[in-house]
This record gives sequence, structure tokens and C-alpha cells, in this order.
Amino acid sequence: MRGWYRLYEDYSHDHGIVAQPAMHDASVLEGRPIDAIGLPPLEFELEAPDDGWLPHFMTGGTVLASDAFISTLRAAGVGNLQCFPVRLSVRGTGTVRHDYRLFNVLGRRGPGAAGDAEAADAGSLHMYRLADIPADLVVDDVVREALATHRPTGGWGIVLEALD
Repeated sequence: MRGWYRLYEDYSHDHGIVAQPAMHDASVLEGRPIDAIGLPPLEFELEAPDDGWLPHFMTGGTVLASDAFISTLRAAGVGNLQCFPVRLSVRGTGTVRHDYRLFNVLGRRGPGAAGDAEAADAGSLHMYRLADIPADLVVDDVVREALATHRPTGGWGIVLEALD
């Protein structure tokens, strides 16, 4: 039997997205495809301690993920995502990072999903967005194992909780 896990940002880290572009009609929290042509410049600002380590999955009105996190998901067979390059600056340090992406997961399940995931054959997905908690994801045991196996120094900055 397939195991499922809720994946969300570990809020115990002292990091946070403090500035982001207005996306107007596009949102990575809806589980729908985004047309890159209509996107504004994707410049984000982050509040973070000056230790160099950043969480690989960050939320706060949007979702950003590191290249390493995205590569691990793709290697595990996740294909229902869109990623757009961003410019991520760290407030107060002048550090600019280009190894993060605006992270859009296609497909939602749960109350209020309006059939998005069912239309995309949700049974074959390794990951989907929760309709009632859109910043959180649900991943299967294949993705959980890939994240555990390829855990970077300092961790991913996420929490995985087994679902009943």
C-alpha cells in the first residue's frame, strides 16, 4: 500500500519571504498552470540570518524551492510541476541567489479542489497540493525516500508527517 506524507515548511528556521512581485491573476497556490509570458520580473527578498544556509522550500504567500530540491523531486518521478527562475536577495547582506525557483505544483486534492487532481489522474501522481492548505503538499513514499536519501547538509528545511 502506498504511503502518503504531508510536506510543509519547517517554520522553526528564522527565514521569511518579505518582498515579492504582484502576480495578479497567477498564483502557485492554486494548482493550475501558469503562463510564463504574463509574469512580472520574479524578484524576491528574504529575511535570513547571515549563515549562508537557506531552507530549500519556502512559503509565505508564494512558494520558492531550491534547484536541489526540485532536482530530487524530478529524479523521484514528479512531473506535475512548473518552475520559473527567480532573483532572490537576502535583506541586509546584499547576497543574491539564483538557485531558487518559483515553484508551482499542478493538481489539488481535498475539499474545494474542484476536480483539478482527478482530471490529471491523481492516482498516478507522486505529489499534489492540498486544496484546503495550499502552501502544503502531499507526497508519496517514493518522494519521501528520495528526500531522505539525498538530504543536504543542514537538511531541506521541511517537515514530513505521515498521513492516515
